[in-house]
Amino acid sequence: MQMSTNNNSKSLEIYNVSGDKVYDAPLQQSQADNKIDISGEPAGIYLYRILTEKGIPIATGKLIIQ
Repeated sequence: MQMSTNNNSKSLEIYNVSGDKVYDAPLQQSQADNKIDISGEPAGIYLYRILTEKGIPIATGKLIIQ
């Protein structure tokens, strides 16, 4: 998954359906630098959210790992 960002600091959090955080990292300014590896997680549905540097959610969605 790749995401673009602007000059504001942002972070990405990914949760499994039980609500456990499985990934948390800052997003880089360059799209090419935003590579996320959750290949160690089992197949299933995951929820993500992108937060501002103040912790305010600005985007949410779901991922499906098959």
